[in-house]
Amino acid sequence: MSQTYTPGAAPPPESDSGKKTATCFGIGCLTVLVVGVVAVIAVMAWTKKAVGDFADKYTSDDPVKIEMPVLSDQQVADVSTRFDEFKTNIAAGNATGPLRLSETDINALIAKHPDFSAIAGATVASIENDQLIVDSSFEIDKLGIPFPGFIADRVSGKYFNGSITVEITTIGGAAGVFIQNIAAGDTPIPQVFIDSLKTENLLSDPKMKKAMEKIQEIKIENNQIVVTPAAP
Repeated sequence: MSQTYTPGAAPPPESDSGKKTATCFGIGCLTVLVVGVVAVIAVMAWTKKAVGDFADKYTSDDPVKIEMPVLSDQQVADVSTRFDEFKTNIAAGNATGPLRLSETDINALIAKHPDFSAIAGATVASIENDQLIVDSSFEIDKLGIPFPGFIADRVSGKYFNGSITVEITTIGGAAGVFIQNIAAGDTPIPQVFIDSLKTENLLSDPKMKKAMEKIQEIKIENNQIVVTPAAP
């Protein structure tokens, strides 16, 4: 994560790779969000003693059960159709209207859509007060984070069981996902660390580049994620 902003200021200059916007489709931003947060938390573990403290406080020996809301087959089918049509139209440059996803829609996609298979059963999302909350239980070894050797050894077989609250917004024409709060299990991450993360745009990850180029705006409005395509 490299893009930063100061609240109330314009975002940093964009690279020459094209307009930087983003969307939350595919495993996209939810996976980037979880992996990014775990990777950033790990910077606290820069000595062997700190690694032990990190592992004890912010990881667990066992996963927790992620309680997914009950979803009907019709709910899953309806949102899957809308989602797939939006993706197809975005790819073809034909999308004209926004994609609106409620909390139920997001969880239906996570649970049943093949694009979200990597996080199915391990993540549930909620929207409260126009913020996205992602509850996850992931085995750290499987997140693909390139930890240094001694950190990797200490967290091997451990789980990140956490709740991440984010703001989804568009600032100066650039879409962003910004952390507002993190708790690992029952242990909140120190506020001074959270404050340092609030300026990091998780959608600046290069893996989001393709999605960024065809989206004009992403926001939470009336407790729905609204993804507006760029003009054809």
